[in-house]
Amino acid sequence: MLGYNTRGVDGIFGPGSRSAINSWQQANGFETTGFLNTEQIGTLSEMAATREAELEEERREQEAERERADRAYWEDIGRGQDEAGLRAYLERFPDGLFSDVASARLSEIDTDRDRAAWESAEAEDTEAAYRGYLDAHGDGAFADRARARIADMNEADAIAADEAAWSTAQEEDTADAYADYLDRFPDGAYLEPASDRLAELTEDSAADETAALQEQAQEEEARLGLNTIARSLVEMQLVAQGFNPGQTDGQLDDNTREALRSYQNARGLPVTGYVGRQTLNRLITDGLPLSP
Repeated sequence: MLGYNTRGVDGIFGPGSRSAINSWQQANGFETTGFLNTEQIGTLSEMAATREAELEEERREQEAERERADRAYWEDIGRGQDEAGLRAYLERFPDGLFSDVASARLSEIDTDRDRAAWESAEAEDTEAAYRGYLDAHGDGAFADRARARIADMNEADAIAADEAAWSTAQEEDTADAYADYLDRFPDGAYLEPASDRLAELTEDSAADETAALQEQAQEEEARLGLNTIARSLVEMQLVAQGFNPGQTDGQLDDNTREALRSYQNARGLPVTGYVGRQTLNRLITDGLPLSP
């Protein structure tokens, strides 16, 4: 209490305590022994009590000065009539006499600002407006509503995009258009009709391609100008290779066409049922005694 360093307060009178007693005895005209007698203990207690009272008075004066400064600053900022003054006051006096009032007023200001920002976003009612609100008030009272509205808008945009893409696919009505729709909207609302129509168009395209190939093969067979003997040899070679063309009469009827298709399939040739140059060459390679 009196300013002498005992090197700790632990109830043990060690070297630090003895040194402090020596210093006190010397400063107050006592014999420096490092030990206290009854008189010295009484004197020391009186001095400590006096010093404690002085320190308490100093604390009271300091507290009074802090309060005067606190009140003076509160007056200087206009008793918290504007946000800047309130924030400045709390920065200087976080536990001041008017800190509760300042905090409450700032809370009201923040609440009003939050509501005004939300009303502005709601009035504009765009995703950008709601995101702007969240950027400024991520923890605001209307943050959940802003996020929900953004989600609704995104869902509505997705539905509109889905419908627009489906409308475009229907207008074009091509396999590529429906395939593009399915690529963009694999879980779209029109998944099933798009898949069905794509399958129909793909089948139609395959059928058209097959028909065109058949027509080409028929024309190619006609250009070869196979006579009855050549056609009979083709049928006999089919028999020799294990394929049944029916009667070997050179007629190339349905049975012969089916046998030709089986032969072509087995030899990795285009399966047409007609004798084209590739098929004839392979028949010759397999042993048919005809010139290509």
